[in-house]
Amino acid sequence: MAKILVVDDDPMTLELLVDTLEVLGFETTTATNGEGAVTAAIAYQPDAILLDVMMPGLDGFEVTRRLRAAPETTHCKVVLLTALSSAEGEAQAMAAGADGFLQKPFTIRCLKSVVKNLLP
Repeated sequence: MAKILVVDDDPMTLELLVDTLEVLGFETTTATNGEGAVTAAIAYQPDAILLDVMMPGLDGFEVTRRLRAAPETTHCKVVLLTALSSAEGEAQAMAAGADGFLQKPFTIRCLKSVVKNLLP
């Protein structure tokens, strides 16, 4: 069973993501800010991370850069979730080292597709 770390500072979005992923058969854990995301990724060793971009403190772009720089987390697939415009957000996500990008609001179908394409 693939493990996914879900990171979002909005409790409702976090709950929706976790519930959806667990129904799809994934094991999940959560963090609510950037620092927590880095710590949880190193400790939990997830297969993938769904990471909100706009959070207080470290934003998702900086978290992604730190995850890519840490030997313990270079293997993790990172999907950035953002309300930024598609072109702007996707360019910044890829420049930070993300494996995928999902613009908010997104459908459950899109979420499922992105996650399934990243994980075996």
